[in-house]
Amino acid sequence: MIAYRGGDVSSTRIRALAAAGEDISSFAGKRVAAYVADNGLYKIPHAKEALDLEKPSRRAHSVRVAVLAAERAAGLKIDEKRALTAALFHDCAKNLPSDSPRLEGFTPPSGVPAAVVHQYAGAYVAEHAFGISDGEILDAIRYHTSGRENMSLLGKLIFLADMLESGRDFEGVEELRAAFWKDKDSLDECLYLALSHMLNYLADEGKEAYPLTRKAYEFIEKEIRNKTERRTNNV
Repeated sequence: MIAYRGGDVSSTRIRALAAAGEDISSFAGKRVAAYVADNGLYKIPHAKEALDLEKPSRRAHSVRVAVLAAERAAGLKIDEKRALTAALFHDCAKNLPSDSPRLEGFTPPSGVPAAVVHQYAGAYVAEHAFGISDGEILDAIRYHTSGRENMSLLGKLIFLADMLESGRDFEGVEELRAAFWKDKDSLDECLYLALSHMLNYLADEGKEAYPLTRKAYEFIEKEIRNKTERRTNNV
């Protein structure tokens, strides 16, 4: 069971945990938990099977991503089930060996850094092994590590939830989390700050940024600049 700090647990969090196949009895009571399980309430097909492919620490991370994504989805008017699906499957190939039957036929794009391959593999497994056909969900999985230019709102949500879930601990994370919740219906400022943080970190480490990440940053920087100019012109 994933441990969460705090007192009251929101219904959104309980739904996210149930969707992940977690035991919710300590939050909802044994009778309610049994009813939810017996009737398949909040169940997302193959989500538990996908999570079972992950190491325990990775699975715990994926569940935390799902909880955060679900909690933020309502304010962004993103369907909760779609957010949960993308979150619960986003790392489904992270711990798969390269010779796994689930990866048969998969070829990553050329020049992809090792740390980024799993996003492409995850989208492949989600589609070909688990039957996910929603293109926006698949793209959210496919670019959750690197980002890309002109990301969908769902894509932004999964990218940021992956980076900012409660288990993450790095310098500047609290400022990014504040930005994540700042704008009721937009993630653009947070995305800009997160991508800037990533690029600065890579530069400090002497590592080259993956081209898609650089393009994602340049795109969102331009979007924010254009929005600022429009506001100024309308004053």
